[in-house]
Amino acid sequence: MTKKTVSLILIFAIFFSVIAMAVWGKVPETTGDIYVTSMVFLNQDGQEVTELNDSEEKEKKITLQRDDEATISYIFQVVLLPANATDLSIDYILESGDATIEVLEYRPLGDGTLPGQSDSPEAASSSASSQEGEVSAPANVYTYRITFTEQNLTTISFFSNFSGSRRIKDYLMFVFEGSRHTDIIPI
Repeated sequence: MTKKTVSLILIFAIFFSVIAMAVWGKVPETTGDIYVTSMVFLNQDGQEVTELNDSEEKEKKITLQRDDEATISYIFQVVLLPANATDLSIDYILESGDATIEVLEYRPLGDGTLPGQSDSPEAASSSASSQEGEVSAPANVYTYRITFTEQNLTTISFFSNFSGSRRIKDYLMFVFEGSRHTDIIPI
């Protein structure tokens, strides 16, 4: 073989290798995992919290009336969407404020409809049958009770998708309206 023949064989081998890599190259992994894409916060009435704070994090905001005489407890829910995600685990951190957070068993809030539920006849009949007897707990809904030790601005961060870079994080903020003290000063 001459140098010219060897050079042509090498050039064709490189050319076909590039073509083969383009066609049959790295195939993305198809693990079948469905990741959580969003979190929806439901207030005590079962309605989605849509009011946002004007900060960088764009916290969802719930406004409560300050009560100097009583301890305030508030029940809310966090819904992870889509409901058929592979890993529906969630965790939280109390970022600011003085409060205790308690995880509760599922209970329907408001009219009991959840974001992401389909309005198909099968879903309606299954929810009607579950209302007659026991209420089945959806796996993607987490119910919490927060009790405020001090009625100050309180922020909680929730996060999900603990594997890799697909981790999502969202914030819920509790804001109090009303004066901190009454006009009557005890002597």
